[in-house]
Amino acid sequence: MEVWSGVYDGLSALLSERMGYDGLWLGSLSAAVGMLGVPDDGRIGADRMAQLASEITSITATPVCVDIENGYGLQGDHIDRCAEKLYSSGARGVCIQDALGPQQNSFLSTHRGLTDVAVFEETLSRWAKCASVVGGKVYARTEALIEGLSEDEAYRRVERYLDAGADGVVVHFRKDPEAVLRVARRSPFAHKLIVIPTAAPDVHFAEFASAGFGICVVANVALRTAYRAIDLALQETLSEGRLSEALRNGGSIEDLHQLVSR
Repeated sequence: MEVWSGVYDGLSALLSERMGYDGLWLGSLSAAVGMLGVPDDGRIGADRMAQLASEITSITATPVCVDIENGYGLQGDHIDRCAEKLYSSGARGVCIQDALGPQQNSFLSTHRGLTDVAVFEETLSRWAKCASVVGGKVYARTEALIEGLSEDEAYRRVERYLDAGADGVVVHFRKDPEAVLRVARRSPFAHKLIVIPTAAPDVHFAEFASAGFGICVVANVALRTAYRAIDLALQETLSEGRLSEALRNGGSIEDLHQLVSR
């Protein structure tokens, strides 16, 4: 199983590369919160994501996949132009979800509903054609389980999206991990299934792999742990009136210099 690290800037990308992650995931949450300090609610469009991807791909050889939400609602020739922009940034792949309406984080939103399967297939097919021109990849993401739909519906969408040209499908969930494991176990496309285990932090990657997932995306580990570490360090600096407590577990200037000097 490949493991991809969720990144939001050059530092998280370089650290992930050094650790040996197989891929980098530039998600909408990490980009919005980590880079811009704004909510994950759709205010970052294709131009900004392409810029962020370009900055990251310029410093690492690890493949980058960009989360493009629901494709920004683009259709037809607009997809072609968006695809050119994102793949030209150096991104190896993009991931598009089947949720309707403006972007809302999957773990915070109420029900949004899903795009009709046939409509989403057309969108995926267009993205797949664009990807094939540049040797890139397009991944689909179904939020069927997020929306409270059946495992049968999630499985149906996996099959249809792969048939439409997706290189892999994220089966997303925010409650029972057993449901997503069951969907994977019944699929003959094991190596093409992707899991984002945010809602199942205690489930070992090996269990997802044995169920049939080919890729595991740790989408926001770097962002959430950085938030806690920075928050604590800045609090200690003010409360103690000196640096020693805050820096006791911090890296040195030399550490930073070595990381970026290659």
